[in-house]
Amino acid sequence: MASGKQHERALLISFPFVLPTALLLLRKDGASFDLGYICGGLFLDPDLDMEEVTAVEERLLRRVPPLGVLFVLFWYPFALVAKHRGLSHTPIVGTLFRAGYLLVMSVLSILALGSLGQLARWLTAHYGWAYEGGLDLVWSFKAILSWFRFLWTHARFIGFFLSGWALADLLHLFFDMFPDLAPSVEREREVER
Repeated sequence: MASGKQHERALLISFPFVLPTALLLLRKDGASFDLGYICGGLFLDPDLDMEEVTAVEERLLRRVPPLGVLFVLFWYPFALVAKHRGLSHTPIVGTLFRAGYLLVMSVLSILALGSLGQLARWLTAHYGWAYEGGLDLVWSFKAILSWFRFLWTHARFIGFFLSGWALADLLHLFFDMFPDLAPSVEREREVER
């Protein structure tokens, strides 16, 4: 199995070929395909099903610690539910599984924000404090409806984004199956010394 750094290197090596090809063949939809390819390969890879810290999470924790902590906390339930190298490592289905997880967690996050706002509204009313916050459960449901309306109206963009993400996953799975073909990271370390 290839390491996280080898997967990242393979993705970055392939990107200069994928970028112009997608833009040339898909025209205006090429940008959403390329965005899905880069985001899927660098942040949303199949290894998010591991309970230990992945290369993606390690990089985020090192470079942007608060964002890295949020990212780890966000994906930890996924790692608990998904068995490593299971459904998440299945072509196409794994991509849709992680996209579905993102969607469900987004809805739950919006509901949690609305519930906190509702609690704040109740506490302020109970103790006679002034509360002018707009977060409550009504806000949550409006936000969720807006979110689904956005997804519906941008279905073409999302479809090409998911296609790019799926291609990045296929590259990842290819190098998991044939790790000897993955770009070496060791040679780069020797050159730096």
